[in-house]
Amino acid sequence: PDLDRLLKECYRVLVQNVTLYITCPNFEGLVEMFQQRKHLYYVRRSVLGDGSTPYDYHRSILWPELLIGKLREIGFSEVYDISKERLEELQYDDELKARGVSPEDFIQMKIHIKAVK
Repeated sequence: PDLDRLLKECYRVLVQNVTLYITCPNFEGLVEMFQQRKHLYYVRRSVLGDGSTPYDYHRSILWPELLIGKLREIGFSEVYDISKERLEELQYDDELKARGVSPEDFIQMKIHIKAVK
């Protein structure tokens, strides 16, 4: 779907003072990791999806400033990246640790945005 249309629909259906959480691949961070040849398995999975379901693929290329800007433009009031604040809650698991993915690298791979209507 069109990203602007999707975000506008989220805004329309949410009641006032409700928080929207968005997690998606951070293309900017993934490109940097690809250039460094770091964690290529996860870079590939993050860009293309892992195919675990028919819906696990990505249609938009996003980076934090773009997504934050679009959410603010649509009307969300408090919009910020929560990745570093809530690492424990953001699916950083034993598999990632076992594959040598540091918490810093994990944060670089994904965007975790909080937006309040």
